[in-house]
Amino acid sequence: MLSEPAPPSAQWIVDELSEPGAYRSRCPVPARTDMIVLDSDERHRTRAAVVWLGEGLQVCLAGIGHGVDGGGSSVFFGPLGDLTRGHWSAWMGRSFFVVFPGDAGTVVMEDDDDHLYGPVHQRVADFGAGRRATFVQYAFPGPLAPSGSPRARLCPGAGGGCRPARGGR
Repeated sequence: MLSEPAPPSAQWIVDELSEPGAYRSRCPVPARTDMIVLDSDERHRTRAAVVWLGEGLQVCLAGIGHGVDGGGSSVFFGPLGDLTRGHWSAWMGRSFFVVFPGDAGTVVMEDDDDHLYGPVHQRVADFGAGRRATFVQYAFPGPLAPSGSPRARLCPGAGGGCRPARGGR
């Protein structure tokens, strides 16, 4: 699935997700060899956004956020096909996740006039048999998810529809 494993500096993420009670999910604890790190503060170990595979084509996404507002680990999972359809997005640990089908090219944030969101991080995963997906993470710096900027949207460079920049479904 991945051309290169997560770097050794990402071991703290695996360790955090391995802690008993770190999260409740049917997702297995990831290994560095099958984990995509979209964003990480590896020096201070206060935040991370990662993706890995569960059983079959179940995709696991985790947001780790520690800071003045507490925080911890949040994990979401779902079938790859469901995550790439429609306008699905999730808010976890100050991170938003969006999954585009195929190789979406460079995904950019457009019309974020209020500058609500942080940079866009992305990675393409190849699942074999012609199945690819682009995993995108972007952040909101505050402790609560915004309801959304009225016009902000994520737009794939390879064409296809833009998606609203927001949390929730």
